Amino acid sequence: MILFTVSWFWLAIIFPAIMCIIFWKNNPREQERQVNFAHNLFQNQAAETYSQTSQNNGNDVIDLDDVVFKPTGNSLSIKKMAGNTKIIVPEDVAVALDLTTNTGLIKIFNEATQINASNVHYFSENLDEAPKRIKITIRVDTGNIEVVQG
Repeated sequence: MILFTVSWFWLAIIFPAIMCIIFWKNNPREQERQVNFAHNLFQNQAAETYSQTSQNNGNDVIDLDDVVFKPTGNSLSIKKMAGNTKIIVPEDVAVALDLTTNTGLIKIFNEATQINASNVHYFSENLDEAPKRIKITIRVDTGNIEVVQG
């Protein structure tokens, strides 16, 4: 009976319960990959010019060959925690790249590979005059980013 009247007893029971609830709320559970930009941007004629995708982990290969390009240009944004990303850009498309990785390699077309480059910007030579153009923003915490022509 004395145990129920002492305040430290209730603190010892309630504090761990509150900490478990906070930990459970702040850490996401396993969920399906949220890569759904292929249906929204790449195969729909009435698609918007901007697509964004987020996922935690995984290796991705994105082929921009099926993109319906707008005269004003398209945008693609990818945010990931870990994993390699490879973007295949058609030869007649001008690109503006904003690539960020904390730990990993960045390779853009035939240029030299950059190791642990925190933020890299790249622009095609004919970006303003090109009829097909896309702005790609990729943020990866740990992983390699490769942009190739195909």
